[in-house]
Amino acid sequence: MWDKSAKEPTGYGVNLWSSPQTPGRYCPYSAPGDRLWVRETWTPADRLIDGYVRDDPTIVGYRADGAVLLWEGIGLGGVTSPQALTGWGSEDLEGIRWRPSIFMPRWASRITLEITDVRVEQLQDISEEDAKSEGINCYQFYPDDGWPLCNGYTHVPDDGECGLHDTAVSAFRKLWESINRENTWSLNPWVWVVEFKRIEK
Repeated sequence: MWDKSAKEPTGYGVNLWSSPQTPGRYCPYSAPGDRLWVRETWTPADRLIDGYVRDDPTIVGYRADGAVLLWEGIGLGGVTSPQALTGWGSEDLEGIRWRPSIFMPRWASRITLEITDVRVEQLQDISEEDAKSEGINCYQFYPDDGWPLCNGYTHVPDDGECGLHDTAVSAFRKLWESINRENTWSLNPWVWVVEFKRIEK
């Protein structure tokens, strides 16, 4: 996860960047070892069982992949690991009203991330692997002359018409400027690089 706020010091987090000439910068994303819970677009899905929609559901549908999970132990001093309900999927969730991720309760989060590293780099120092981890996709294609097989990179799904880049970094530059305005790549700002791993519940 890249964030361009490294130039702004804050009052919390871990001090990773200081020198006699440079004031301390504190990472706003805390420190290695801390855990983050991920919110998703979701919906109460109890109606799949008995037709009723509850304000406090125990069955949750997830828009990202159509999964339907039963959460046990709600209100009983903790939540156990969710159980996938077989027989239901994305087709059963069609036509329902999805709830924005900001309204997902903590107990319904199925993804937990643990921060493994935090560091400061300049934007243009991003590596090919880091660019891919930012969501850059690789597609194989044959050039117009039909040979050889090549890799192309883009930050959008390949619809057969999108422009492909020679490198993941070049595609990431396009993604960066689509979010932060054109020509911001050339400013080469300092950014926080936060690496994490997924924790299985």
